[in-house]
Amino acid sequence: MRLIPAQHNEDTPPGEKLVFNLFSQSNSDWVVFHSLDIAPFSGQQYRIRRREIDFIVIIPDVGILCIEVKSHKNITFDGFCWQPDSIKTSPFSQSSSAAATFFTALKSYWSEAKKIPVVSCCIFPNASFELMPNVQVHNCELMDARTFRSLKNADEFTKKLQEMAITSISNASNLFAMPTPLSNKEISRLIKLCQPFSTVKQTAREEIDFLEFRNETLLIEQQKVVLQLFKLNSKVIVNGGAGTGKTLLSIMLAKELSQSNIKIGVLCFNKLVGAWLKNHFFDHDNNCVVGSINSALISYCKIDIPHNPDHLFWSSVPLQIVNFFTENPAKKFDVLIIDEAQDILGNDDWLNCLGHMLEGGFQGGKYLFLGDFENQLFFNKKNLQTNLELFELEYTPTKWLLSENCRNYEEVGENAIRLAGMMESPYSNYLKKQKPSISLYEINTYHVPQEQLDAISLIIKDLKSHGYKSSEITLLSFKPLKQSSIKVGDLVCGSKVKRSEINTDNLVLESIYNYKGMENKIIIYFDIDVVNTEACRDLMYTGITRATDAIRLFVNERSKPILINWLMSN
Repeated sequence: MRLIPAQHNEDTPPGEKLVFNLFSQSNSDWVVFHSLDIAPFSGQQYRIRRREIDFIVIIPDVGILCIEVKSHKNITFDGFCWQPDSIKTSPFSQSSSAAATFFTALKSYWSEAKKIPVVSCCIFPNASFELMPNVQVHNCELMDARTFRSLKNADEFTKKLQEMAITSISNASNLFAMPTPLSNKEISRLIKLCQPFSTVKQTAREEIDFLEFRNETLLIEQQKVVLQLFKLNSKVIVNGGAGTGKTLLSIMLAKELSQSNIKIGVLCFNKLVGAWLKNHFFDHDNNCVVGSINSALISYCKIDIPHNPDHLFWSSVPLQIVNFFTENPAKKFDVLIIDEAQDILGNDDWLNCLGHMLEGGFQGGKYLFLGDFENQLFFNKKNLQTNLELFELEYTPTKWLLSENCRNYEEVGENAIRLAGMMESPYSNYLKKQKPSISLYEINTYHVPQEQLDAISLIIKDLKSHGYKSSEITLLSFKPLKQSSIKVGDLVCGSKVKRSEINTDNLVLESIYNYKGMENKIIIYFDIDVVNTEACRDLMYTGITRATDAIRLFVNERSKPILINWLMSN
């Protein structure tokens, strides 16, 4: 038996303590939540219903049982009123309403939960109660003091609850027994979803884990429209600001298409994004070629890399790839999915290369290009706009705009927009509403690098005290890493700094030029020394929008007037 939390509060009602203690003595494989507050879990639309459930019991073989406990020694109902007076509404209505609220909210965050039957019951451990035959409440929904005291031990108690739950499911016309028990993965998902809302105080780490899970569900819904669009017209260009879920969309489509026997190229410009895609999603999928466009295609086309490759070699790679597909047409991709496409389509050589590697070319082939074609452009900005205009005129792809921000909180996103000097926001909405227990946005100034480093160390120490891990904090340099005031291998707040890599336990150090397309919970954006140019403002926007939770900016004192002017002018 796993109890969450593992102990009850001192002010827990005596009846709940009796039930809690029996659960704690059981040897079953159940998971039991005590005092689950469903108000923040369910949202505004459910506020008229019961807000707290005394116990939520996950029974792997059966489903979920919601329990309302009343501690009173005498409980009566005369057909109109309950006694004692402290019982304002029917305990049976309370438990069934809470179960309905919980089930509705559960399905909204995890659609597969609809297969799990959710039923309710009441336990009166200190009061005998005669439940007269009626059409609203069945005997299986009550365990009064007579039954409760007749059970010799915890295992008899859990066996009785399981029998009650099974009978309740069979009595309900809209519920069906599960064909198979809940898997460990499904139980873990339920725990991750529910755990932070026990009214017994949870840890800061549990809050962080829940927010991550909840925000994953926000991402998926807004991408489904584009997936349907691709099925209707397989030439699609998606434009969207930072944090609108473009990378997730590329993953979702590739996963769906990989079930068919077709060759798929899932490519991006950024090496970090390419490594992340490949490691997490496509290690064992032979139909997919995944990664940064350079490394993935060099491997796929079997191009030999010299011992010390120079600029001449790298500039020749697109032409070598074109020659490979010209000589090996059977190796062409049936579908191309290009993430961060603004960095690729602005390069004439790579654009030509894409056309040669796609079966049917741009006119007859299938492709999804995703990018931020307006805001995150470090190179070839004019060339990109020209190429896009010519491309759309010649090949008439379907265009789609992603405008809901599902990465950043509004406070972070709006400050990024102001510092970028955008006349109009790229976002129609911010999906993330429930905030972590730290400030989301802070600007700090410094005069010398050591002053900056000392302040960064204090901030990291504070973040760790709020439950954040070293690996969830990225030190993002405004400058190229060779010029950064923090170097790889440095110790910052007792943690060794490393470059970004998969499954690291260390603080991550990257330059904004390398980190575009990536994200982390906390971004500490340092060494910010700006001049009043559009390029600097683009760097500010891109850096700030890497933060899924909070951003900490460190600005050189001499740049302070420029930032103030940017903020005031918007």
